[in-house]
Amino acid sequence: MNNILFIVVMSFLVIYLVARQFMQQPVTWTSLLLLPAASAYSSYLDFQAGFSKFAPLPLVAGLIVGALIGVAVGAYRSKYTQVFVDTASNRIVSKPQLRSSGMWLGQLIVRVAIGVLSYSPLGQHSLLIGVASLFISGLFLVSIVTQKFMLYTQYKALQQKAAASNNLSKDGLQQDQTSVYTRS
Repeated sequence: MNNILFIVVMSFLVIYLVARQFMQQPVTWTSLLLLPAASAYSSYLDFQAGFSKFAPLPLVAGLIVGALIGVAVGAYRSKYTQVFVDTASNRIVSKPQLRSSGMWLGQLIVRVAIGVLSYSPLGQHSLLIGVASLFISGLFLVSIVTQKFMLYTQYKALQQKAAASNNLSKDGLQQDQTSVYTRS
């Protein structure tokens, strides 16, 4: 019964996360940290399982290669996420394009498939599957963290641009008033 409940809860969580990847959403601390935190916990479980079965050197190599590729994938995905001010709600929002969401979904599918395979009888004894599991865990986690970091930097730049445009208009108005007073 507990396994069925776990599968149902995880299925709803995955459906929710997949749906959110395709939707416009406000940039908040929750939206920036929820997915990386869930991925970090899942990766931790993969690391723990992998390092308890096999020698660490090939696993660490797979993890490092996955993480390095994850940086490039996350930076690439961030190029296809728009960050803008929603005029209706007056909030800064992000909207991933189909390319970015599709890449994330592809990574998730591969990660789940390798995760299922690593818990199969074949995966329990295969170093290749262990290395692949840590490779995709590193790639998935680091690509999400990189993409969220780039999203945060875009958010801060947009926030500073909005603040600067407000300050410029105020400063411009004050300079005009000052110049009028000095000419008199």
